[in-house]
This record gives sequence, structure tokens and C-alpha cells, in this order.
Amino acid sequence: MLQAIEFPTVLTDNQHIDIPSNLRSQLKANQSVRVIVLVTNDVEEPPKKKRQLGTLAGKISIPDDFDEPLEDLNEYMY
Repeated sequence: MLQAIEFPTVLTDNQHIDIPSNLRSQLKANQSVRVIVLVTNDVEEPPKKKRQLGTLAGKISIPDDFDEPLEDLNEYMY
């Protein structure tokens, strides 16, 4: 029967994996084990701030003639 145990740890200076003492008590001497190593990033990204709607209200205005053709482009359009 297989049993999965997950625990956070780091590699020691001499590249050994430190198994917490409470887990060591669950293992028997000469017991066969399989170790899978998942490497994670050391840098945790801070949680993204939720955007609040309306923070730019009144700070941006669109002129009434926004959709009108630009005079500078008349020679290319007609």
C-alpha cells in the first residue's frame, strides 16, 4: 500500500533533506521509501490588489469630435 506524505522543507548545507521528527517516527528502520522532489520558487509573489472601479472617474475626457476624420489624414483617405 502506498501512502503520500507532504511536508515543507529545505535542503541543508550538505544537500540533505530534513525530515520533521513527527514524520520520522512514522518510518521504520530499513523501510523502503520513494522521494519525489518538487522545487518551488524562493520568491513569493505578493497577492494582486483587487482593482476598484471608478478610480479614474472624471480624470479622463473624450472630446465630442473624437470619431470625426482627422484633417491630417484627408489626403490619404480621399
